[in-house]
Amino acid sequence: MSKRKLDMRQQVFGFPDEELKTSLHDEIVLWLKRNAEEICRQLIRWSGTWDPQLIESSRKRTAATVSLRIDLLQESLSKEKSRLEAMKRGKDSFQLGPDLEKRITAMEAELVFLRSWDRLGEPPAPRLDVRCELEQLIQRRRYETTDIVGYADVVLSVRALRLSAGISPSDDYGRPYLGIDAKTYTNWATEWSDLRTFAFDAKKDIRSLGELIRQFKTYRAYSRLPFYAVSPDSRFANEISDEGFGFIKYPDAIITFPKASR
Repeated sequence: MSKRKLDMRQQVFGFPDEELKTSLHDEIVLWLKRNAEEICRQLIRWSGTWDPQLIESSRKRTAATVSLRIDLLQESLSKEKSRLEAMKRGKDSFQLGPDLEKRITAMEAELVFLRSWDRLGEPPAPRLDVRCELEQLIQRRRYETTDIVGYADVVLSVRALRLSAGISPSDDYGRPYLGIDAKTYTNWATEWSDLRTFAFDAKKDIRSLGELIRQFKTYRAYSRLPFYAVSPDSRFANEISDEGFGFIKYPDAIITFPKASR
């Protein structure tokens, strides 16, 4: 799409991006990029520390899991060894014996590890993964064509590490798998949460509340991203929030969160 066509379409939707011509607009955009992690930390209310109750409950669960599996392994080993002896005396030992012997060896290795296990150590440090993109397209798809509705000045995506321990694998019926690597459930395990994404529009000032709300509602019709206005002009922060959008005061990073829709 040519620049002329893009300008015309933006004027049709009611929000020509004159802000791009101002140095303050770029200053706000670069400030968002430089402070992306701290802003995301506030947006997802991330404390940067693990919940002490999570740590304590994980320690208790892991200790209980170890104790339970020691009992299960001892009971299963006794049965499987008796079965192996019976098989060796029977006619089908050649076909089934080697697989059962491997299973017994694996269970014995898991049991030896669990008997020497002391406790769950210290968890890894909490982490955030933050990604930043400038000038992301807001698009309207019509049949086989796509129109550009506008741009998000900055889009931040963030995910946090999740922590777990003491969860041993089982089948669909809840029956535990025995003879596995005990380190998979006697140590801390981490995985990333799903990405959460936020869009920001930089404004040197807010000359018209109605124009801003119209712009954001148009964006919301074509994008699922939550939108935040970022500006030193905070006069309409509460009104923007009332309409389901966020506001960040520049450069203080004071966030007014969107009110939940009824």
